[in-house]
Amino acid sequence: MTTPVTDTPQPAQGEGGFTAWRYALDLSPGEQRRCLDVQRLHQLVLQGWRPPHLRTAVPAPAPRVLYAARRSPSTREEETGHRVAGRPITLLVQAATPADWQPLLDERILTGIRSRQSSHTVTPGERVTVRVIANPSKKIPRKAGRTSLRTPEECGTWLRRHLNDALSIQPHDVFVGDAERLTGKSGTLTFTCRELQARGTVQDPAALYALLDQGIGPTRAYGCGLLRIHAPN
Repeated sequence: MTTPVTDTPQPAQGEGGFTAWRYALDLSPGEQRRCLDVQRLHQLVLQGWRPPHLRTAVPAPAPRVLYAARRSPSTREEETGHRVAGRPITLLVQAATPADWQPLLDERILTGIRSRQSSHTVTPGERVTVRVIANPSKKIPRKAGRTSLRTPEECGTWLRRHLNDALSIQPHDVFVGDAERLTGKSGTLTFTCRELQARGTVQDPAALYALLDQGIGPTRAYGCGLLRIHAPN
């Protein structure tokens, strides 16, 4: 049985630390194929916060939800040579309030879940490593829309800028993964994601907690922006 939506206190954020609910969701093989469409993947995640009496209606508003997908190996399009993201196998989902995944287990959309309350407390001067699947991009001048950044140097600068208030990071402490294309709306929605990693020194714990809670960058609705943090013992 999964954690119910009600009767569980909401984790608190603040100066003392960051706490949230985190879930690892294993998708069935059929759902992995269907969720190559990032819009379907987004709707699947929101179902964890749909009250039972609305199971067949429009989902109720969900709390702020961030998630990231562990995917099968990417492939390359023959025509363009672009690297295309593989099927989502497992989702890491984070929110401030608990979810109920039991209906998706009953329907065999999910084949397993693991849940826990994740807590982080850091101090100024502490060295930490952060990882994120993100969509490094910039606005197109005088147009509506954004364009993905192309070079590792641009993407590394983008990450450092987003983390600047919380962490002090040197350029050589940033790792930038290969670009992978994600699509939705039958191919009409297309954007690029990368796995980014940085090691830095904590400057402002409260600013870091806010980034953990809110995520970074655009396309957070489609599996980008969830920060994962590791502090060595």
